[in-house]
Amino acid sequence: MDAGDLRQVIAAVRQRRATLNTVTAPSLSLGNLWVLHALIDPGAKVPVITGIIAFDRG
Repeated sequence: MDAGDLRQVIAAVRQRRATLNTVTAPSLSLGNLWVLHALIDPGAKVPVITGIIAFDRG
């Protein structure tokens, strides 16, 4: 993913922030979890997944 793609993802998240904030319970609907799709809390003492990015899902 290049910087332009990343900027598009960030813009989409910002535009839909209100919708994303309505999520109250985490769920994982992926059949396969790739490490590059996982958002990890950099301040956690042990690895903690804080989010998942899956561009191949509609």
